[in-house]
Amino acid sequence: MEEEEKNRQASHIRVHMNIAYLHIVFTIFILLITLAPNFLKENELLSMQIVLAIPLLFSSIFARSRSVYVGKDTALWKNYGFLCFLVAYTLLVNSVGILLALFAKPMIVYIFFFANIILAETYSLMEIIERKEKIAERIWKDGLFIILLIFLGLLPALKIY
Repeated sequence: MEEEEKNRQASHIRVHMNIAYLHIVFTIFILLITLAPNFLKENELLSMQIVLAIPLLFSSIFARSRSVYVGKDTALWKNYGFLCFLVAYTLLVNSVGILLALFAKPMIVYIFFFANIILAETYSLMEIIERKEKIAERIWKDGLFIILLIFLGLLPALKIY
């Protein structure tokens, strides 16, 4: 298969994944507004993360779909789309973790966040084993994910700050 066609297919798959995540965020948002609007009023960080995940996912979808429909997978659009996706995905995970902290014991919250970190690192390790040149890319992507996860998710969920 030609490299350009592979990039188009990968971008097409990513657009659909982002749309699925957008459905999840909207579902969480609508459930909270309907069933427990006070959670959003009382927890500004939770509200901010859910609300910001929505436009970030839209931006990621637009950037990714550009390469599908225009046929160009430039590094600029690819990086922008991925950065929007990574931040939105992290905010979604953080939102679930903060909600989990409202109803579960702290150990469950630790397990949730650390499972996300371990699984992300496992994915990265497998990608690096396949393609050694990906190491620098995986370091910055995983570093950003872990930093955002800890400071905007784990620590607030455990009420450490």
